[in-house]
Amino acid sequence: MDLDQKIRERGWRSEQLVLKQHRLFRAGEKAIMAGDGHAYVTVQDRRQR
Repeated sequence: MDLDQKIRERGWRSEQLVLKQHRLFRAGEKAIMAGDGHAYVTVQDRRQR
């Protein structure tokens, strides 16, 4: 889901909250997708591009 769609479908969340969450995810995306470096974590990237 792209940022514009997240903002359109934010429901009760403020636009500022959606933007903050988006920035936090993007900043940590590499570590998140690597399971934070834990061998016991399996990450499935289910995002549609």
